[in-house]
Amino acid sequence: MRYHSLVLIPSDHCNIACRHCAPECGPEVRHPWDVALLERVIEEAARIPNLRKMIHFAGGEPFLYFPQMLQLARHAHVLGFGSSIVTNGFWGVNRARAASMIASLVECGLRRVELSVDRFHLEFIPASTIRKSIDVLKQARVFICMRVVTTRKHQIDETLRQFTPDDLDGVEVNASGLIPTGRAIREIDAREYYVSEEGANGSCANFLNLTIRPDGNVGPCCAGAESTPSLSLGNVHATPLDRIAKDAEQNFFLRQVVEQGPSSFFEALRNAGLGHKIRPQYTSICQACSELFRDSEVLQILGSSVSQRSNGKDLVNISVG
Repeated sequence: MRYHSLVLIPSDHCNIACRHCAPECGPEVRHPWDVALLERVIEEAARIPNLRKMIHFAGGEPFLYFPQMLQLARHAHVLGFGSSIVTNGFWGVNRARAASMIASLVECGLRRVELSVDRFHLEFIPASTIRKSIDVLKQARVFICMRVVTTRKHQIDETLRQFTPDDLDGVEVNASGLIPTGRAIREIDAREYYVSEEGANGSCANFLNLTIRPDGNVGPCCAGAESTPSLSLGNVHATPLDRIAKDAEQNFFLRQVVEQGPSSFFEALRNAGLGHKIRPQYTSICQACSELFRDSEVLQILGSSVSQRSNGKDLVNISVG
């Protein structure tokens, strides 16, 4: 398995609480950044041959912890890593301070900033603030990606109309349908989801990220698997990250999930009388992965099935807790 980046999610603390947020971030969630632990993790990551040397700061809102993020970016840069950040762009409200922060990060290897901008974020942060953030990033010559989460009711044009052609010039726009996990399940009407009969087809082998959650748990992506217990690769409090990555190569369950996708388990579930656990339509493989691999009945069947195909070797690491 090859990992596109090391994703650090040191905290779910955010200055806003969007209705669609999968990890349910918000102002009331507090996880202080454990900088010493993450510096050690970065050093261990530098020893992983199948990990691209890129650190991606996510959250929560990383800019709420700017000094800690800068320290980690500097530490990673010394070890040959570049960095990227996903942010809601609130810091653009103060242009001078924003320019100073971005300049400091650029000196420490910042290459890319992903701005989360859509109907849900714009309920809290005005487009005028995002425009300032975009301008600061352009002045610093940082690559900008605007990430837009869409639904049937709130499509991409609704977001893009908030910006001028000059604002968007040179900005990559990446739209994706809402994944019904976390807060979205409660606060977004299911009729707004984009679903299809082919939604669970495909795999994520080309989109893996080695992801560290606030509790130290390690997942193979940052789209839900990192907070799904059965897909945990280990915990950096107990095991060095390079050892965790090496052991993951021998996890047959994980490799099937990653290389063949959740739909590759459907036949085994139907044969076991659990076909009712499979939705007729899904938004994406991420929804199927999140729902199925949290279900204790499903995991019991899949653990047995994968173990049989791996000749009974004790290399099927499935945990429900």
